[in-house]
Amino acid sequence: MNSEIRRRFSDGQNKEILKAPEVMSPKLVVNNPTKFLSLDNLQGFCKHYKVEVSEIEIVVAKNYLKNTKQKSDISLFDLYTLLPSSMFPKLKKILQIARTIPVSSASSERSFSVLKRLKTYLGIP
Repeated sequence: MNSEIRRRFSDGQNKEILKAPEVMSPKLVVNNPTKFLSLDNLQGFCKHYKVEVSEIEIVVAKNYLKNTKQKSDISLFDLYTLLPSSMFPKLKKILQIARTIPVSSASSERSFSVLKRLKTYLGIP
């Protein structure tokens, strides 16, 4: 997922968007836990998708995750399910956006195109 995101957002203008999904997953920032949900790294992403996340919401989310006693190797997808929408509406919104970025890649569309030909070749309707 990360390599696909890097490839798609390699130009200078979109580097700010690229930083966000990486810092949203504790699994990816194990070497530097202070980067996890860092508002500095989320600013460009939030600005691009027009979502205003407050620093207070991020601090509360970090404390909430510490109190839930979850492992530090949770993924971006697990993080989305752990945080309640009623407490963290803006943060959940950017997590949802970050989760859908890899799905919209052309490589996944090509896979489905090949699948159709493969099913025809095997005689599966």
